[in-house]
Amino acid sequence: MSTNLIVGGILLIYIVGLVIFTNRGFQEVTDLTEFTTSGHRLGLMFTVAAFVATWISASSVTGIPSMLFTQGAATITGWFAGWFFATTLMAVVAYKIRMPEKPSRTLPELFKMRFEPYKEKSGLQVIAAISICAAYIAYIVLQIKAVGMIVSTVTGLPYAIAVFAFLLFLAYTSSGGMWTVAWGDLVNTSLIIVGLFAGGAIILYQAGGWSAMWQGVATTTAPALADGKPIATGALLSPLGTFGGAAMLGIFLSNSLGGSVSPHMTARMMGARNTKTALLMCLYGIGLVFLCFIPLLIFGFGGKVLIGTMLLGKGSDWLMPTLLMNYMSPVVGGVVLAAILAAALSTANAQLLHNSLAFTYDIVRNVSSKPISDEKFMKLTKVLIIVIGVLLTIAAIWPPEFIAMLAAWTHGLWCSTFFIPLLLGLYWKRMNRQAAYASMILGTLSFVVLYQLGNVFMGIPAVLWGVIISIVVSVACSFIFPPAPKECWEPFFEINVSDSTKEAMEHVQKERKKA
Repeated sequence: MSTNLIVGGILLIYIVGLVIFTNRGFQEVTDLTEFTTSGHRLGLMFTVAAFVATWISASSVTGIPSMLFTQGAATITGWFAGWFFATTLMAVVAYKIRMPEKPSRTLPELFKMRFEPYKEKSGLQVIAAISICAAYIAYIVLQIKAVGMIVSTVTGLPYAIAVFAFLLFLAYTSSGGMWTVAWGDLVNTSLIIVGLFAGGAIILYQAGGWSAMWQGVATTTAPALADGKPIATGALLSPLGTFGGAAMLGIFLSNSLGGSVSPHMTARMMGARNTKTALLMCLYGIGLVFLCFIPLLIFGFGGKVLIGTMLLGKGSDWLMPTLLMNYMSPVVGGVVLAAILAAALSTANAQLLHNSLAFTYDIVRNVSSKPISDEKFMKLTKVLIIVIGVLLTIAAIWPPEFIAMLAAWTHGLWCSTFFIPLLLGLYWKRMNRQAAYASMILGTLSFVVLYQLGNVFMGIPAVLWGVIISIVVSVACSFIFPPAPKECWEPFFEINVSDSTKEAMEHVQKERKKA
């Protein structure tokens, strides 16, 4: 039996299972709340699966091994440690974000609910939505690129055909809203775990075992790329690599602080049936993610031992395709390929949905002077999912070179925009709308400008400047201007809210009922 036939059969089994489970999601959608947040009723099984499937993305499965291959232990310092610290912070966010009896449907709407619930058209909601759209454009392209590279290498399909085939499943699993994403994540999480451990076991065996792999990494002098210079012995075990202390701090903060408030992860918190479920999602999820990162470590360091230097004309992002083709049997390779496809799909479909919702729900619906019916809104969102998906797939034909680095930039943008106004808003009653505006605008601008000027300014990374400026202006504005009224903060601090707060929240609910 040919390799392509075996791989194709495994992919077919995965696709059939995905369609069966995703169809369950379409049946659950009955109104706008079900479409955007699964009706705030996802149980622990769904939330944990969504957590793992979203965290383990294509930028993880392909980008992290390639970073380990080129930068070594610095990847553990900036990415592994950053993402695990992010999960710790997620529990802090989840506790408050799910406290209201009827949480917001999107992260931008949460800022409206917390800082300006009486506003008919929320500027904060628009600013947050623009940041989401800007970051997701880059992030979704990463997922599409990873799938196109690997599928085209393993199956022989042209790259362009591979990415457009992926688009079909991406649009399909996104178009039913959060329920189709949630049901698909049940399949994807199981496959990701099986695929990563099956592939990791094979690569570890071929690298000579755990001790031999580490010994090989410690002694190798082989450059990552064919036209590169030999590296110093032991260089791959340096916790900073070639980044330097300031740059590594920036990467760590981007992945940790930015990851903890990423829109697709906060959406999982809002979709949980209660606060306890949201908290347990973070606790159980981090355990599974930690286990999944073990085979990713093996792919990167084991690949370095086995391959040494990539072939001329191939960048380090081709590490995983090379391992699949040359070091795994067709059966294991097919399972790993399906796992990579699942990792990309489970992250990209949630991101594509939230990207579209940021435009239709948080911008168009927010600023529209005329009510938009639920049916019309959901149709508009589904159309936009297809349009954005096509445009980003076309963009993926000329993709960015280094997957993991661009992922760090998106987290840095979210950190500068969301981290301080969200954390202070959830845990400091005095935080007011003026502080939220100043924090979002100045934090984002400082990060973007300084990042473009070289990322490190006065020895401080751009993302840390964004956080510092956000804190300073937030505290200053919170004391210069009147404190936020009780109606703004009470839903996030008290279980039983006052009548005036209920009226304020009812104003938000009336806006929802108009649609």
